[in-house]
Amino acid sequence: MKMAWESKGSTLPPASLHLLVPPVRLMSAFVWQIMQQHSVMQYDKLVDFIGLVTEIVPELLSPSQRAQLILGLRAR
Repeated sequence: MKMAWESKGSTLPPASLHLLVPPVRLMSAFVWQIMQQHSVMQYDKLVDFIGLVTEIVPELLSPSQRAQLILGLRAR
């Protein structure tokens, strides 16, 4: 589903996006796009995001799961 401003061909400037979308949601969307596109060159940002999220919510992943995920991403 396209938003009205998308169909007109205009884009919102990043400053406006920051006001409309909470930063964590924006970063989550960016990380999801990296994963969907298999953008290996951007995997370092994914590793940083995993570190940030697991610092905020430590029970999200066990330490061994976190280590395995990060090592797997770095191996690529």
